[in-house]
Amino acid sequence: MDRHRPATLLGTVPDQDDHQRRLRAALRARDVDAAVAAAQTTPGGLDLLDALDLVMLLGEQHDPRFDRWARRWIDRLAAEHQLQPDAVASVVKLMREVPDQNEARAITVALRSWARPPRTWG
Repeated sequence: MDRHRPATLLGTVPDQDDHQRRLRAALRARDVDAAVAAAQTTPGGLDLLDALDLVMLLGEQHDPRFDRWARRWIDRLAAEHQLQPDAVASVVKLMREVPDQNEARAITVALRSWARPPRTWG
């Protein structure tokens, strides 16, 4: 057993990195159900960029969970980055275009720029 992780009767407790690896593998494989399962079991939740990748996959796959997850992601983005209403409207407009797979990559790039942690100038 790994001496850095808490032991249980069933083995070791998965850490944040294990969950992120599972999520990213599921995203690469385009496996919506595995990605959602990994996201829902990640301690502390996903960061905005990983959450965006999952939302984009849901949209590209026309998954019925897309609207709910997209709204949650936009709400979280607006709160964490203190976006003004016009910026939120721009994000919503981009998110509505997600199910068009031809545009999905460009939209992902644009949305990722909104979701990046703010730079600190030192």
